[in-house]
Amino acid sequence: MTRILLLEPDRKLCEKNQRVLEEAGYQCQASCLPRDAVRRIKEDMPDLVIMSVLVSFRDCRQLLHLLEKNGTPVLFTSCTAGNENHIRSLYHAPCLPVEGELPAPRMLESVACLLNRNPGILRSGSLWMDTEKRTVTLDGKPMSLTAQEFELLHSLMLKPNETLSREELLRTAWGFQSMGITRTVDVHVQRLRRKLGAGIIETVYQAGYRLRTA
Repeated sequence: MTRILLLEPDRKLCEKNQRVLEEAGYQCQASCLPRDAVRRIKEDMPDLVIMSVLVSFRDCRQLLHLLEKNGTPVLFTSCTAGNENHIRSLYHAPCLPVEGELPAPRMLESVACLLNRNPGILRSGSLWMDTEKRTVTLDGKPMSLTAQEFELLHSLMLKPNETLSREELLRTAWGFQSMGITRTVDVHVQRLRRKLGAGIIETVYQAGYRLRTA
């Protein structure tokens, strides 16, 4: 069951949104104070956090740091018009700032969008890819990838934990048959490993490569 942490200083609104989320099938914990939210995520990291910006960002510094490091998506509510970019500049993992209080249908739609139910968003642990914006983040930090590195990683993220041959990767990431040039796949995998870390893409002996999920 998908776990959601709700941080909302308005106790009545917090209880109301918690009921909406639980009725929709989510496992939801609610907090009114940042320090309580920090304690909860240290015990059990949620899949998503819904946080009101009425809570001081200064008080939430530790909370946001822990969430960002894990790549946890955050739905920021009660935003004011025009401050979306400012919020995105403060939190570098996947997030969605929305204006004002959310009616139940829109809140559930926003939650579904942030979770891995959006076909344009791919996630493997703290590795996130937005195929529409063509961005990649790891541990909340933006990754600078070339167009071909992006396509190769995209092919691997579409089939996590599944071994893909070099020939298949050439077809899906490069768009052509092998023609005896599978070495180019090895070169680009090595480049991705230097940027993302050696443990994310595994070599399967005499078979190809696979993306290791957390």
